[in-house]
Amino acid sequence: MKVTRRCATRIGLGAVALIAVIVVAVSAGPREPMYRGEGLLKWLDGTMVKKGIPKVEMIDLLESVGPEAIPWLIELLEKRDTPLDRRYLRLYRKLGASRRWFPEPRILRMQTARFNAARTLSRLAPGTKFENRVAKDLVSFDCQGDRHTTRVLFHFLGSFTNSSEIAVPFLLTGVTNPVTFESSVGALQRFGTVAVPSLYRMAQAEADFHIRPAQLALQKIDTTAFQRFLDEKEKSTSR
Repeated sequence: MKVTRRCATRIGLGAVALIAVIVVAVSAGPREPMYRGEGLLKWLDGTMVKKGIPKVEMIDLLESVGPEAIPWLIELLEKRDTPLDRRYLRLYRKLGASRRWFPEPRILRMQTARFNAARTLSRLAPGTKFENRVAKDLVSFDCQGDRHTTRVLFHFLGSFTNSSEIAVPFLLTGVTNPVTFESSVGALQRFGTVAVPSLYRMAQAEADFHIRPAQLALQKIDTTAFQRFLDEKEKSTSR
């Protein structure tokens, strides 16, 4: 059968259009899950609370989110704010009382959404093929200098016990920070004795310090190792 040039052109254009549709579909990423007729983002970023939904109801709904949402939640967690969003936030913070006449920066809602996504993923991702990826995302999570967010982040990481090579080094950095000490040690306890060798070395290094958080952490996590540390310390001082 002879194919005319016009027909061949149409076939070629059709093929290009089909490829374009496939590329867009693939690059679009996971579809946003819907809950009670609303996209999950509205439950995560506080929109539904502003619409009058009680906060406890929002929390209950997020607790009901299942593994089907993991890919979309990861994509949200890994999104970064645009330079334009950051510039507008800086300007908004300088406006003072007049800011009420300006729309709230999108970046604030997205920060809330990503924090709630991290909370939800700390429940859903451990034990799945996504665990390492989410653990890495949490380690690099931008807490915007907020102390509460920072403390809770360490608590989240305590769930990723299959990703100790990622979580434990980061958790150890929280031991020497008064803001994160309790949440860091609490999370480390869930990893058993994995962190003990590092804590032991940290305790030895702070032997002459007035404040000794690593020694206290070692005592909380492994009393046997802590007693060995004390015995070695006593022997070294009695020489």
